[in-house]
Amino acid sequence: HLNGEGIGLRHLCDWAVFISDIGVEKFKELFEEPLKEMGLWKFALVLNHACGRFLGCSEYVTEDEKMEELSATFLSDLFAGGNLGQKSDNRAHEALALSESPDRSYIKNLFNSANRIVYKNWGFCRKVKILLPIGWLFFGLRYAFRSLKGERPRIDLREIKKETVKRKDLYSQLQIFIKEDK
Repeated sequence: HLNGEGIGLRHLCDWAVFISDIGVEKFKELFEEPLKEMGLWKFALVLNHACGRFLGCSEYVTEDEKMEELSATFLSDLFAGGNLGQKSDNRAHEALALSESPDRSYIKNLFNSANRIVYKNWGFCRKVKILLPIGWLFFGLRYAFRSLKGERPRIDLREIKKETVKRKDLYSQLQIFIKEDK
């Protein structure tokens, strides 16, 4: 979800219920090492801090200014996307530019996103991949045609680029899948 339309408030609320139920010490005992090994410990701490600061799970609040700023930025990103990215049509377009790996180019990411759209709407293309280019054309032209008719909002590339840069900066600060040195 994170590289797509974004994490939704429901995900954060689920996390808040989970961490409230398990408790601080048990959470650290069970999850600190595995999450550090996967490169998700900092992300978990940001989620915990956001839940503590903004959802009332006060035992997870730290006095770390950087964590405070990072969790506030994360929450702003979450609210900008709305419920699983449904608040803004631009969220889906931003996802086209967000790369899932540092070595993936915008073009590769564009095709990856186009494939997901085709697979979502035409599941049979998972087995008959030769039809993917037809799906790319169909759904691309359908979107363009609907935009021209006013049925879909026009795409503001400058706004999308600006928001994509902000999201990439946030995600790099979260250090997702970057393993900590021991």
